[in-house]
Amino acid sequence: MKKNKKEITTNQNINKDTILHSNSKIEGKKIKKRKLDDEKTEKKISKLDSLADEASCNIKKNKHTKKVVNNNLTEYTPYDKNIIIVSNLSFKETENSIKECFKKYGAIERVQLTYSKDKKFIGKAIIIFKHPVFINEDIKLNYKILRIERMKNKTVNDKRIFISRLNKNLTILQLRNILKKFNIKPKDIRMRFEIETKRNIGYCHVTYSSALEAKAFEKKWNLFKHDLGVETFYEYAQEKVSKHKKNKAL
Repeated sequence: MKKNKKEITTNQNINKDTILHSNSKIEGKKIKKRKLDDEKTEKKISKLDSLADEASCNIKKNKHTKKVVNNNLTEYTPYDKNIIIVSNLSFKETENSIKECFKKYGAIERVQLTYSKDKKFIGKAIIIFKHPVFINEDIKLNYKILRIERMKNKTVNDKRIFISRLNKNLTILQLRNILKKFNIKPKDIRMRFEIETKRNIGYCHVTYSSALEAKAFEKKWNLFKHDLGVETFYEYAQEKVSKHKKNKAL
């Protein structure tokens, strides 16, 4: 009987040790799991923080870019496909009337009217679209065919002059004779006419053989401008840069 009691006590002690060992094992696993979970959580937090920093950096960068664009609305790159120059506009046109006419070609970000030194609208505007725009048709606004130019690979041609707001009854021969009278006969005159009315569309290009001859036209402008139209004005034409000229310049 004594022996059996001893055996029972020994067995009980063994069971207690086994349970304690088992419990400590389970506790150890729990602690290990908690550590792993904590590490994973820390990694996630770290990743989220870095993403937040990156997003914040991008927002700041975008804000800076937007500020630069907004502060330099008149300084556009000549390769921007979102921008067109429209001339031969009626002096009565406004930003809203121009937007209304061109909105079918794409979402418009801004219309910028061009003014003379005495703050008078000269019938020219810059339209900035939100996306690249392509216009391959004649556009008429208030009975006037508009002249559309793209700001891409353009340079000022010091021999070619663009005359706008012409008297619509004026012909090429009449214009040539007016210029001849003031000894500034051009090499070439390009003028477009409406098919129905046979009248010019309100603008033309006059080309001279040299920049010096074009300068003579500029100097004598005030002497004959009233013969071309009441509100007529001129500016040097903008031309596309040919690949040959571009490579030569480089």
